[in-house]
Parts: sequence; structure tokens; C-alpha cells
Amino acid sequence: MTEYDMIEYKEVFRERREQKSILQDNEHKSYSLIMTMCTSTMQHRIESDSDFDSNIKDNPYSLLKAIKKKMFDPAKSKYSFAVFTKQLERLLAIRQEDGESLTEYVKRFKQHRDNMKELIGSTFLDKFIKNTEEYQVSDTAGKKKLKDEGFTSWTSFLLLKYSDGKKYGSLKKNLQTQLALKNDQYPKKLSEVTDVLQAHVWDPAYNENLKKKKKQREDAKEAAKEEEAKALAQKKEDVKS
Repeated sequence: MTEYDMIEYKEVFRERREQKSILQDNEHKSYSLIMTMCTSTMQHRIESDSDFDSNIKDNPYSLLKAIKKKMFDPAKSKYSFAVFTKQLERLLAIRQEDGESLTEYVKRFKQHRDNMKELIGSTFLDKFIKNTEEYQVSDTAGKKKLKDEGFTSWTSFLLLKYSDGKKYGSLKKNLQTQLALKNDQYPKKLSEVTDVLQAHVWDPAYNENLKKKKKQREDAKEAAKEEEAKALAQKKEDVKS
């Protein structure tokens, strides 16, 4: 190494050391800022966590993960099976709400999916997958792929299943029909489900439902006007008499 190389190396090392120092300082500031935005109850729960000293303290990334976990499991002391059951219920109960955009629905679903995965991992479906016909006829590489992608395939199906039936009912029916014909076209990733739903032209039933609701609002508004007019007329009659 020449003298010039040594000088250049020292300069790069100095710059990296300064960058690391700035990063650590910013991480500490970010951690403190996030903690000040938490309620005192949440702060206490975080500081009482068994991983606080070793993993959470002064680590804004771990802190955000801890907050996220505690927000969706508010009770500090819970029976383990109750926690699991509650998370499973939340995942299976999610539905695309009437008028909710696809983006917002997918965002909500991912939140519940991630909470479930963090709680039980992604291998709990292995036993079920081994018993499927597809697994039985696959080679070694195919079997591994089915197990590795099992959780993703399952949650992708859930995302599709619980999307708005008035918008995507015909799409779901067509996929089921194709499967019965030994042509599995079900998307196996969340991104694929999202693409399929975005590309689908909403079913006529959805537009009919919108028209029906609009008419109901208009009828209710007209009925309210009529009632108001009747009340005003009656008031005038009462004044005359």
C-alpha cells in the first residue's frame, strides 16, 4: 500500500466513522421522539418488556415493532391460547368494507397477516400441506416449494375470499370453476391477488347496489322534506285556530 493509498484509506475511514456517529445519534433522537409520543401506559409496557434492555432501548426500529405488537394485543397478561385465538379471529373476520378502496383493504389485511405470522410463524400449515394431493404428486423440490410458500398461498386466498363480493363475485366464481376443471388459476401471492382485483371490471351487481343506495338516500331526503312541510302546515293551522 502506497503512502497515497494509506492517506485515502484513513480519510474514508474517518468519513465512515463520522457517518456512523451521526446515524447513532439520529437513532437515539428518533427513539426518544417516538417514546415521547406514546402514552405513559404504553411507555411502561414497553419498558417492562423482557427484551427492552437487550433489543428495544435506543433502537427506533425495534421500538416501532414493539408498539405495533402491543397495540394489537392490548392486554398485558393473557392466556397464550387466548392470544392465538384472538389473532386468528381477527385475520378470519376481516372483510373489505362497503365503499372501502382496494388499497385500504389490502393495507388492513397485511397488518393482521403480519401480526399472525409474528405470533405463530409461517410453518404451522406444513402438516396440512403434506396431506394435499398436489404435495403427494410433487418431486422433492416441488414439495419444498409448497411448504415454503404455504402461508403466503393461504393468506393470498384469504385476501381474495374476503374482498367485496359485489365487486369481485364473478371473478371468484370463475376461479372456482377453473379449479373444478383441473386448471388452478388462483393467485399465490398478495401482490398477484391485488393485480387481479385491480384488473377486474366491477360486477354489475355493485353498480346496481350503488344506484339502489342512492335512490334510498333520495327517497329518505324527499320523505323528510314532506314531513317538514306537513309539520309547518300544521303549525300554521294551529296558529290560525
